[in-house]
Parts: sequence; structure tokens; C-alpha cells
Amino acid sequence: MKIVLLLMKYSSILVPILLVVLIYSYNKLVKLRSKVREALSGVDVQLARRYELIPDLLDLLDEGREHEAGLLESLKEMNEKRTETLVWETLPQQANEARDFGRRLKEIIRVLGKNKGAGEAERFKLIGSTLKDIEDHLQLARRYYNAVVRDYNIARESLPTGLFAALLGFERAEYFGTND
Repeated sequence: MKIVLLLMKYSSILVPILLVVLIYSYNKLVKLRSKVREALSGVDVQLARRYELIPDLLDLLDEGREHEAGLLESLKEMNEKRTETLVWETLPQQANEARDFGRRLKEIIRVLGKNKGAGEAERFKLIGSTLKDIEDHLQLARRYYNAVVRDYNIARESLPTGLFAALLGFERAEYFGTND
């Protein structure tokens, strides 16, 4: 009985405090969720830049090179799949596609580096430099994304925001993991 009376007495103080904590938690989670989406967009931009190297690689390959042609065919198929579905169903699917494409692209660059002709040398050097730049930016974008996801997930699971996260519909974010 005393507890009920105390709650009634202090409810005019507790309710506004609880409301402020709820609003603060909600705004913090919204801000972090927006950062997660922005960071994922940055990763996607870098992946798209990587796919844009394919036409340059096509130009460097002669039809007489069977091994390179086989590797290139797999790259073409992956590029077509990428352009058909720009948004993957799941983040792990996107990470796996990115990892597989990166491996094939690196193999093409390695093989071309061994077999390039005198006229192709300068262009190959430019493509290799561009690829390195893209891979560096992609690595930075992944790191940023994973750091933002870490911050979001920590906020989602810690007090006081953790108390409201599930009630407000904030789901756990997935890390962008690759084994490149």
C-alpha cells in the first residue's frame, strides 16, 4: 500500500523522466541506424566502382588466351548478376558476392600481369593502379560500416537504450564480413 502511495506521489516526476529517457533513446537509435544505412551505401558505391573495371579488362584480353577467357567469363556472369539485382536479399549474400568477385578480379589482374604485351603495359598499369585504389577505398568503407554497426549494436544492447530498442523495432545490424 505504501509503495502505491509513493508511486502516485512521485509519478509527476517519474513519468517525465521516463519520457525524456525514451525520447533520448529513440533519437540515439535513429541516428545510429541512419549511419549504418549510410555506411552500407558507401560500401555499395565502392563495390560498384570495382564492377566498372570489367569493360577495361575486356579490352585487354585477346580471344586466343583460353585461361583468361574462362576467368573473364565468370567475371561477366557475376557482373550481369550484379546489374540484374543491385540490392541483395541479405548482407551475408552481398559480402559473399563481393568476396568471390574480388578473388576472380585479382586472378585476372595477376594473369594479365604475366601475359601483357608491350602495347598493353601502360593501360594494364593504369587498371592495376585503379583497382588498388578501389580496393583501398572498399576496405575503408567496410571498416567504417563495421564500426558504425558496432556502435549501433552496443547502443541497442546497453542501458537505457537497450530497454526500448526491441519495443521500438530496432533490430540488430549485421557486420559486413569478408575473408579477402
